[in-house]
Amino acid sequence: WRLASPTHRAQVGMGGNVAVGLGAAGGAVLLFGSQGVPIRRAKTGDGFFFQFTICCGIWLVGFAAQLVLQAKFEMFAMLGGFFWCTGNMLTIPVVKTIGFSYGMLIHSATNFLMGWSSGKFGFFGITKNTVPKPTMNTVGALLSLLRIVVLAFMDSRVAMRNTEESEGATVGDDAESSPLLKGETKPKGRQEAIVINAFVDRREAKVGLEKLNYRVQKGLGIFMAVATGLLYGVNFDPVEYLKDHPTAFLPANSSSNHSSNSIDYVFSHYTGILLSSMVYFFFYCSIKMARKSTIVLHGDSVLFGIATGAMWGIAQCGWFVANQNLEFIESFPLVTSGPSLIACLWGIFLLKEIRGKKNYILTAAAFCIVIISDTLVILSKIE
Repeated sequence: WRLASPTHRAQVGMGGNVAVGLGAAGGAVLLFGSQGVPIRRAKTGDGFFFQFTICCGIWLVGFAAQLVLQAKFEMFAMLGGFFWCTGNMLTIPVVKTIGFSYGMLIHSATNFLMGWSSGKFGFFGITKNTVPKPTMNTVGALLSLLRIVVLAFMDSRVAMRNTEESEGATVGDDAESSPLLKGETKPKGRQEAIVINAFVDRREAKVGLEKLNYRVQKGLGIFMAVATGLLYGVNFDPVEYLKDHPTAFLPANSSSNHSSNSIDYVFSHYTGILLSSMVYFFFYCSIKMARKSTIVLHGDSVLFGIATGAMWGIAQCGWFVANQNLEFIESFPLVTSGPSLIACLWGIFLLKEIRGKKNYILTAAAFCIVIISDTLVILSKIE
Protein backbone atom coordinates (compact mmCIF):
# COMPACT_ATOMS: atom_id res chain seq x y z
CA TRP A 1 0.00 0.00 0.00
CA ARG A 2 2.95 2.35 0.28
CA LEU A 3 3.74 4.47 -2.74
CA ALA A 4 7.20 5.57 -3.77
CA SER A 5 6.46 8.96 -5.34
CA PRO A 6 7.50 11.93 -3.20
CA THR A 7 4.22 13.84 -3.09
CA HIS A 8 0.57 12.90 -3.02
CA ARG A 9 -0.48 15.21 -5.84
CA ALA A 10 2.30 13.93 -8.05
CA GLN A 11 1.20 10.35 -7.38
CA VAL A 12 -2.39 11.10 -8.29
CA GLY A 13 -1.41 13.06 -11.33
CA MET A 14 0.63 10.17 -12.71
CA GLY A 15 -2.50 7.98 -12.82
CA GLY A 16 -0.34 4.86 -12.47
CA ASN A 17 -2.22 3.56 -9.43
CA VAL A 18 -5.79 4.21 -10.51
CA ALA A 19 -6.51 0.47 -10.53
CA VAL A 20 -5.30 0.21 -6.93
CA GLY A 21 -7.51 3.12 -5.95
CA LEU A 22 -10.58 1.65 -7.65
CA GLY A 23 -9.95 -1.78 -6.12
CA ALA A 24 -9.56 -0.30 -2.64
CA ALA A 25 -12.73 1.75 -3.13
CA GLY A 26 -14.62 -1.38 -4.21
CA GLY A 27 -13.54 -3.29 -1.12
CA ALA A 28 -14.50 -0.35 1.09
CA VAL A 29 -17.94 -0.17 -0.52
CA LEU A 30 -18.66 -3.84 0.17
CA LEU A 31 -17.57 -3.69 3.81
CA PHE A 32 -19.21 -0.33 4.58
CA GLY A 33 -22.49 -1.50 3.10
CA SER A 34 -22.43 -4.81 4.98
CA GLN A 35 -21.34 -3.67 8.41
CA GLY A 36 -24.93 -3.61 9.65
CA VAL A 37 -25.30 -7.38 9.25
CA PRO A 38 -23.39 -8.45 12.42
CA ILE A 39 -25.31 -5.84 14.38
CA ARG A 40 -28.52 -7.63 13.52
CA ARG A 41 -27.55 -10.49 15.86
CA ALA A 42 -26.35 -8.29 18.71
CA LYS A 43 -28.19 -7.02 21.76
CA THR A 44 -27.45 -3.36 21.20
CA GLY A 45 -29.45 -1.89 24.08
CA ASP A 46 -29.80 1.86 23.57
CA GLY A 47 -26.75 1.86 21.29
CA PHE A 48 -24.27 3.85 23.39
CA PHE A 49 -22.29 0.95 24.82
CA PHE A 50 -22.49 -0.88 21.53
CA GLN A 51 -21.02 2.02 19.57
CA PHE A 52 -18.18 2.11 22.11
CA THR A 53 -17.41 -1.56 21.36
CA ILE A 54 -17.46 -0.72 17.65
CA CYS A 55 -14.87 2.00 18.22
CA CYS A 56 -12.74 -0.50 20.15
CA GLY A 57 -12.84 -2.82 17.13
CA ILE A 58 -11.85 0.07 14.87
CA TRP A 59 -8.88 0.94 17.07
CA LEU A 60 -7.68 -2.67 17.09
CA VAL A 61 -7.47 -2.55 13.29
CA GLY A 62 -5.53 0.70 13.53
CA PHE A 63 -3.19 -0.80 16.11
CA ALA A 64 -2.51 -3.79 13.85
CA ALA A 65 -1.80 -1.43 10.96
CA GLN A 66 0.57 0.58 13.14
CA LEU A 67 2.54 -2.55 14.04
CA VAL A 68 3.17 -3.06 10.35
CA LEU A 69 3.62 0.55 9.22
CA GLN A 70 5.49 1.99 12.23
CA ALA A 71 4.20 5.41 11.20
CA LYS A 72 4.65 8.67 13.06
CA PHE A 73 1.76 9.55 15.38
CA GLU A 74 0.01 12.78 14.34
CA MET A 75 -2.09 14.57 16.96
CA PHE A 76 -3.83 16.75 14.36
CA ALA A 77 -5.05 13.68 12.48
CA MET A 78 -7.01 12.69 15.59
CA LEU A 79 -9.38 15.57 14.83
CA GLY A 80 -10.76 13.60 11.91
CA GLY A 81 -11.50 10.74 14.27
CA PHE A 82 -13.43 13.13 16.50
CA PHE A 83 -15.54 14.29 13.54
CA TRP A 84 -16.36 10.74 12.56
CA CYS A 85 -17.18 9.61 16.10
CA THR A 86 -19.52 12.56 16.62
CA GLY A 87 -21.35 11.69 13.43
CA ASN A 88 -21.50 8.08 14.53
CA MET A 89 -23.14 9.10 17.81
CA LEU A 90 -25.89 10.82 15.83
CA THR A 91 -26.72 7.59 14.04
CA ILE A 92 -28.40 6.32 17.21
CA PRO A 93 -31.33 8.78 17.03
CA VAL A 94 -31.25 8.62 13.22
CA VAL A 95 -31.85 4.87 13.21
CA LYS A 96 -34.39 5.29 16.00
CA THR A 97 -36.49 7.66 13.89
CA ILE A 98 -36.07 6.73 10.21
CA GLY A 99 -34.27 3.36 10.16
CA PHE A 100 -30.87 2.02 9.11
CA SER A 101 -31.21 1.80 5.32
CA TYR A 102 -33.11 5.07 4.88
CA GLY A 103 -30.73 6.94 7.18
CA MET A 104 -27.66 5.52 5.47
CA LEU A 105 -28.93 6.54 2.03
CA ILE A 106 -29.31 10.14 3.20
CA HIS A 107 -26.09 10.57 5.16
CA SER A 108 -24.07 8.85 2.44
CA ALA A 109 -25.33 11.50 -0.02
CA THR A 110 -24.36 14.45 2.20
CA ASN A 111 -21.09 12.70 3.06
CA PHE A 112 -20.40 12.47 -0.67
CA LEU A 113 -21.21 16.12 -1.30
CA MET A 114 -19.19 17.42 1.66
CA GLY A 115 -16.10 15.38 0.79
CA TRP A 116 -16.40 16.17 -2.90
CA SER A 117 -16.78 19.90 -2.17
CA SER A 118 -13.70 19.85 0.07
CA GLY A 119 -11.61 18.63 -2.85
CA LYS A 120 -13.38 20.63 -5.56
CA PHE A 121 -13.17 24.00 -3.84
CA GLY A 122 -10.24 23.44 -1.51
CA PHE A 123 -12.14 23.83 1.75
CA PHE A 124 -10.23 24.01 5.03
CA GLY A 125 -6.86 24.58 3.37
CA ILE A 126 -6.95 21.47 1.19
CA THR A 127 -5.41 21.74 -2.27
CA LYS A 128 -8.07 22.01 -4.98
CA ASN A 129 -8.53 18.87 -7.08
CA THR A 130 -8.57 19.03 -10.87
CA VAL A 131 -9.86 16.64 -13.54
CA PRO A 132 -9.77 16.80 -17.36
CA LYS A 133 -13.57 17.28 -17.55
CA PRO A 134 -14.59 19.41 -14.56
CA THR A 135 -18.09 20.15 -15.86
CA MET A 136 -18.93 16.47 -16.15
CA ASN A 137 -17.53 15.86 -12.68
CA THR A 138 -19.66 18.68 -11.23
CA VAL A 139 -22.84 17.46 -12.93
CA GLY A 140 -22.25 13.95 -11.66
CA ALA A 141 -21.71 15.18 -8.12
CA LEU A 142 -24.71 17.52 -8.06
CA LEU A 143 -26.90 14.77 -9.47
CA SER A 144 -26.50 13.06 -6.12
CA LEU A 145 -28.68 15.79 -4.61
CA LEU A 146 -31.60 14.36 -6.55
CA ARG A 147 -31.22 11.15 -4.59
CA ILE A 148 -32.10 12.97 -1.34
CA VAL A 149 -35.22 14.42 -2.99
CA VAL A 150 -36.31 10.99 -4.15
CA LEU A 151 -35.69 9.38 -0.78
CA ALA A 152 -37.63 12.07 1.05
CA PHE A 153 -40.80 10.57 -0.44
CA MET A 154 -40.12 7.13 1.01
CA ASP A 155 -42.26 6.00 3.93
CA SER A 156 -40.17 5.73 7.08
CA ARG A 157 -42.11 3.00 8.88
CA VAL A 158 -39.77 3.15 11.86
CA ALA A 159 -41.03 6.64 12.67
CA MET A 160 -44.59 5.59 11.81
CA ARG A 161 -44.37 2.67 14.22
CA ASN A 162 -42.99 4.95 16.95
CA THR A 163 -46.07 7.14 16.58
CA GLU A 164 -48.44 4.18 16.55
CA GLU A 165 -46.88 2.74 19.69
CA SER A 166 -47.05 6.07 21.46
CA GLU A 167 -50.74 6.35 20.60
CA GLY A 168 -51.41 2.68 21.38
CA ALA A 169 -52.50 2.06 17.80
CA THR A 170 -52.28 -1.12 15.78
CA VAL A 171 -50.80 -1.67 12.35
CA GLY A 172 -52.74 -2.79 9.32
CA ASP A 173 -51.86 -5.80 7.20
CA ASP A 174 -51.55 -4.14 3.78
CA ALA A 175 -48.24 -4.08 1.98
CA GLU A 176 -47.45 -0.44 2.70
CA SER A 177 -48.42 -0.62 6.38
CA SER A 178 -47.11 -4.07 7.22
CA PRO A 179 -44.26 -4.44 9.76
CA LEU A 180 -41.06 -3.10 8.27
CA LEU A 181 -38.42 -5.00 10.21
CA LYS A 182 -37.72 -8.67 10.49
CA GLY A 183 -39.10 -10.20 13.64
CA GLU A 184 -41.95 -7.74 14.07
CA THR A 185 -45.40 -9.01 14.86
CA LYS A 186 -48.67 -7.19 14.80
CA PRO A 187 -48.93 -5.46 18.17
CA LYS A 188 -51.90 -6.01 20.45
CA GLY A 189 -51.07 -3.08 22.66
CA ARG A 190 -48.34 -0.72 23.70
CA GLN A 191 -46.39 -3.29 25.70
CA GLU A 192 -46.20 -5.75 22.80
CA ALA A 193 -45.42 -3.16 20.13
CA ILE A 194 -41.69 -3.95 19.96
CA VAL A 195 -39.39 -3.26 17.04
CA ILE A 196 -35.75 -4.25 16.85
CA ASN A 197 -33.89 -2.41 14.11
CA ALA A 198 -30.34 -2.46 12.85
CA PHE A 199 -28.54 -0.51 15.58
CA VAL A 200 -30.95 0.19 18.42
CA ASP A 201 -33.10 -2.14 20.50
CA ARG A 202 -36.43 -0.35 20.80
CA ARG A 203 -37.19 -2.05 24.12
CA GLU A 204 -34.36 -0.17 25.80
CA ALA A 205 -33.57 2.82 23.59
CA LYS A 206 -35.13 6.08 24.69
CA VAL A 207 -33.79 9.15 22.91
CA GLY A 208 -36.66 11.48 23.72
CA LEU A 209 -38.34 11.37 20.29
CA GLU A 210 -40.81 8.54 20.78
CA LYS A 211 -43.84 10.68 21.54
CA LEU A 212 -43.44 13.07 18.62
CA ASN A 213 -45.74 12.58 15.65
CA TYR A 214 -44.61 10.77 12.52
CA ARG A 215 -43.81 13.81 10.38
CA VAL A 216 -41.79 15.51 13.11
CA GLN A 217 -39.81 12.33 13.80
CA LYS A 218 -39.14 11.85 10.10
CA GLY A 219 -38.06 15.49 9.69
CA LEU A 220 -35.71 15.34 12.68
CA GLY A 221 -34.33 12.02 11.48
CA ILE A 222 -33.54 13.44 8.05
CA PHE A 223 -31.95 16.55 9.60
CA MET A 224 -29.70 14.47 11.88
CA ALA A 225 -28.82 12.15 8.98
CA VAL A 226 -27.68 15.18 6.96
CA ALA A 227 -25.60 16.44 9.92
CA THR A 228 -24.07 12.98 10.25
CA GLY A 229 -23.09 13.03 6.60
CA LEU A 230 -21.46 16.46 6.92
CA LEU A 231 -19.34 15.25 9.84
CA TYR A 232 -18.39 12.10 7.96
CA GLY A 233 -17.53 14.22 4.92
CA VAL A 234 -14.83 16.21 6.73
CA ASN A 235 -13.26 13.31 8.64
CA PHE A 236 -10.42 13.00 6.11
CA ASP A 237 -9.72 16.72 5.93
CA PRO A 238 -7.18 16.92 8.80
CA VAL A 239 -5.15 14.12 7.22
CA GLU A 240 -5.36 15.69 3.79
CA TYR A 241 -4.31 19.04 5.25
CA LEU A 242 -1.13 17.52 6.71
CA LYS A 243 -0.33 15.84 3.40
CA ASP A 244 -0.80 19.10 1.49
CA HIS A 245 1.15 21.10 4.11
CA PRO A 246 4.07 18.81 5.04
CA THR A 247 5.62 21.29 7.48
CA ALA A 248 2.42 22.49 9.17
CA PHE A 249 2.56 22.72 12.99
CA LEU A 250 6.21 21.57 12.98
CA PRO A 251 9.11 23.52 14.53
CA ALA A 252 11.24 25.47 12.06
CA ASN A 253 14.24 23.23 12.78
CA SER A 254 12.27 19.97 12.41
CA SER A 255 14.18 17.32 10.47
CA SER A 256 11.09 15.42 9.29
CA ASN A 257 7.88 16.40 7.51
CA HIS A 258 4.40 14.95 7.66
CA SER A 259 3.96 11.79 5.64
CA SER A 260 2.56 12.01 2.11
CA ASN A 261 1.03 8.51 2.42
CA SER A 262 -2.58 8.42 3.60
CA ILE A 263 -2.27 4.99 5.19
CA ASP A 264 0.35 6.32 7.63
CA TYR A 265 -2.37 8.31 9.41
CA VAL A 266 -4.66 5.36 10.13
CA PHE A 267 -3.55 4.77 13.72
CA SER A 268 -3.74 8.47 14.63
CA HIS A 269 -7.17 8.75 13.04
CA TYR A 270 -8.49 5.64 14.78
CA THR A 271 -7.07 6.73 18.12
CA GLY A 272 -9.06 9.95 17.79
CA ILE A 273 -12.17 7.83 17.24
CA LEU A 274 -11.57 5.70 20.33
CA LEU A 275 -10.77 8.61 22.65
CA SER A 276 -13.81 10.56 21.47
CA SER A 277 -16.00 7.52 21.99
CA MET A 278 -14.62 7.09 25.51
CA VAL A 279 -15.48 10.71 26.34
CA TYR A 280 -19.03 10.39 24.98
CA PHE A 281 -19.57 7.13 26.81
CA PHE A 282 -18.29 8.67 30.05
CA PHE A 283 -20.80 11.52 29.79
CA TYR A 284 -23.54 9.02 28.95
CA CYS A 285 -22.75 6.99 32.07
CA SER A 286 -22.58 10.16 34.17
CA ILE A 287 -26.03 11.26 33.01
CA LYS A 288 -27.44 7.80 33.67
CA MET A 289 -26.00 7.77 37.17
CA ALA A 290 -27.25 11.29 37.89
CA ARG A 291 -30.75 10.18 36.92
CA LYS A 292 -30.31 6.96 38.91
CA SER A 293 -31.04 4.97 35.78
CA THR A 294 -29.75 1.49 35.10
CA ILE A 295 -26.85 1.19 32.68
CA VAL A 296 -27.40 -2.03 30.75
CA LEU A 297 -24.28 -3.60 29.26
CA HIS A 298 -24.86 -6.65 27.07
CA GLY A 299 -21.71 -8.75 27.34
CA ASP A 300 -22.70 -11.07 24.49
CA SER A 301 -22.84 -8.10 22.11
CA VAL A 302 -19.18 -7.17 22.60
CA LEU A 303 -17.88 -9.59 19.97
CA PHE A 304 -20.48 -8.42 17.45
CA GLY A 305 -19.51 -4.80 18.14
CA ILE A 306 -15.81 -5.52 17.74
CA ALA A 307 -16.50 -7.48 14.53
CA THR A 308 -18.51 -4.56 13.14
CA GLY A 309 -15.75 -2.14 14.12
CA ALA A 310 -13.13 -4.35 12.48
CA MET A 311 -15.15 -4.40 9.26
CA TRP A 312 -15.41 -0.62 9.35
CA GLY A 313 -11.72 -0.23 10.21
CA ILE A 314 -10.63 -2.37 7.26
CA ALA A 315 -13.05 -0.54 4.96
CA GLN A 316 -11.70 2.83 6.12
CA CYS A 317 -8.16 1.63 5.40
CA GLY A 318 -9.36 0.89 1.87
CA TRP A 319 -10.70 4.42 1.65
CA PHE A 320 -7.37 5.84 2.80
CA VAL A 321 -5.73 3.87 -0.01
CA ALA A 322 -8.34 5.15 -2.48
CA ASN A 323 -7.65 8.73 -1.37
CA GLN A 324 -3.96 8.14 -1.94
CA ASN A 325 -4.46 6.99 -5.53
CA LEU A 326 -7.45 9.08 -6.54
CA GLU A 327 -8.55 12.66 -5.99
CA PHE A 328 -11.17 13.51 -3.36
CA ILE A 329 -13.57 14.42 -6.16
CA GLU A 330 -13.18 10.87 -7.46
CA SER A 331 -12.90 8.71 -4.34
CA PHE A 332 -15.79 10.29 -2.42
CA PRO A 333 -18.45 9.68 -5.10
CA LEU A 334 -17.37 6.06 -5.40
CA VAL A 335 -17.01 5.13 -1.75
CA THR A 336 -19.98 7.07 -0.37
CA SER A 337 -22.57 6.12 -2.97
CA GLY A 338 -21.82 2.40 -3.21
CA PRO A 339 -22.51 1.38 0.41
CA SER A 340 -26.04 2.77 0.21
CA LEU A 341 -26.76 0.32 -2.61
CA ILE A 342 -25.39 -2.59 -0.60
CA ALA A 343 -27.29 -1.44 2.50
CA CYS A 344 -30.50 -1.19 0.46
CA LEU A 345 -30.12 -4.79 -0.64
CA TRP A 346 -29.69 -5.85 2.99
CA GLY A 347 -32.63 -3.61 3.91
CA ILE A 348 -34.87 -5.30 1.36
CA PHE A 349 -33.83 -8.94 1.65
CA LEU A 350 -32.67 -9.30 5.27
CA LEU A 351 -33.54 -6.39 7.54
CA LYS A 352 -36.95 -5.87 5.87
CA GLU A 353 -36.74 -2.11 6.42
CA ILE A 354 -37.81 -1.29 2.88
CA ARG A 355 -41.24 -2.71 2.06
CA GLY A 356 -44.07 -1.92 -0.32
CA LYS A 357 -44.34 -1.12 -4.03
CA LYS A 358 -43.87 2.63 -3.57
CA ASN A 359 -40.64 2.22 -1.61
CA TYR A 360 -39.31 -0.37 -4.06
CA ILE A 361 -39.84 2.04 -6.97
CA LEU A 362 -38.17 4.92 -5.13
CA THR A 363 -35.26 2.68 -4.13
CA ALA A 364 -34.81 1.61 -7.77
CA ALA A 365 -34.83 5.28 -8.80
CA ALA A 366 -32.16 6.03 -6.19
CA PHE A 367 -30.08 3.15 -7.57
CA CYS A 368 -30.27 4.60 -11.09
CA ILE A 369 -29.29 8.06 -9.86
CA VAL A 370 -26.26 6.67 -8.02
CA ILE A 371 -25.11 4.68 -11.05
CA ILE A 372 -25.44 7.64 -13.42
CA SER A 373 -23.79 10.02 -10.94
CA ASP A 374 -20.81 7.75 -10.28
CA THR A 375 -20.37 7.00 -13.99
CA LEU A 376 -20.16 10.70 -14.84
CA VAL A 377 -17.63 11.29 -12.07
CA ILE A 378 -15.42 8.42 -13.24
CA LEU A 379 -15.63 9.46 -16.91
CA SER A 380 -14.63 13.01 -15.97
CA LYS A 381 -11.13 11.66 -15.28
CA ILE A 382 -10.68 10.42 -18.85
CA GLU A 383 -9.00 12.92 -21.15
